[in-house]
Amino acid sequence: MAKGPAFYAVRVGRSPGIYSTWCVSDECEAQIKSFPGAKYKKFPTAQQAQEFITGISGGSTSTAPSSAQTTSTATSASKSVPSTSNTSHVASIPGEITVYSDGACKGNGKTGAVAGVGVWWGHNDPRNLAERCPGKQTNNRAELIAIVRVLEQSQTETNPLRIKTDSKYSINCVTQWLQKWVVNDFQTAKGTPVENAALIKYLARLLERSDRLGRKISLEYVQGHVGIEGNEAADRQANIGATLPEVPEREWEDLETVLTNKMNAELKKMKHRPEQPATPSRKENPVSKPVQQSSPMKTPAPRLTEEEAAFYADGLLDDDDIELDLL
Repeated sequence: MAKGPAFYAVRVGRSPGIYSTWCVSDECEAQIKSFPGAKYKKFPTAQQAQEFITGISGGSTSTAPSSAQTTSTATSASKSVPSTSNTSHVASIPGEITVYSDGACKGNGKTGAVAGVGVWWGHNDPRNLAERCPGKQTNNRAELIAIVRVLEQSQTETNPLRIKTDSKYSINCVTQWLQKWVVNDFQTAKGTPVENAALIKYLARLLERSDRLGRKISLEYVQGHVGIEGNEAADRQANIGATLPEVPEREWEDLETVLTNKMNAELKKMKHRPEQPATPSRKENPVSKPVQQSSPMKTPAPRLTEEEAAFYADGLLDDDDIELDLL
């Protein structure tokens, strides 16, 4: 009886991913052999292998012998100008998080094309994902959806986020062409509908929500396939996604409507939130406001007797004690 296909998943290794063979050069064994703390497992389907990599599935895991402890290293944020465009590298925003997104399509523009979506947050990060592109299989759609998935993954986050992509098309959609499309009701100059309009509208709404809630999102172009670690990793994820089973198109218009309602509710809640009084810093010396009396002239303070005045004076600090008390 012939054996079925095997998928070797490497969660921790030189190049995490899914491999179809064990001992061929650059395949599974090469990724884990002599790699401290490597984690890998064999699966009958690509879906199970991917779930293992992303930490969804359970079961036992093969661990390579290790004489040293491994450390997960996240991608460091690039030093670049905070703007939603192709930026030059000068300075990063404090607390900014960097993530790489990518789309892949085998046979793009041809019958039988298959496309995948990839997101890479860092080494062994559980948020890393590889998914099949839903609906129509094209490279541009996969690139757009990869950015969408990043934003969907991080809707509850508040740190500034920089999304690095090698898709100039995706960046231009929301930074250069969007305003013109809105004015033209998403019609091109030739009068034809803009390709991927519903998807682009949903992406634009995700970005708008982040902006209106005070979170800075930047899109940065990076050149693909030139050895940039994060881009190469996201590309691998996207190619894995292209091997997964076909999935139906998502209802982009419905998703946009739900997100719009959610955003409006959040903004309304923020608007009606009672303002908290500002807490003065230690350097400030706030002056207490005198309590207003209804008729200060009609209720003069009573005079002290000589005995009461003497008793009061005995309780006062001298100048030296006052100075020490204030230090």
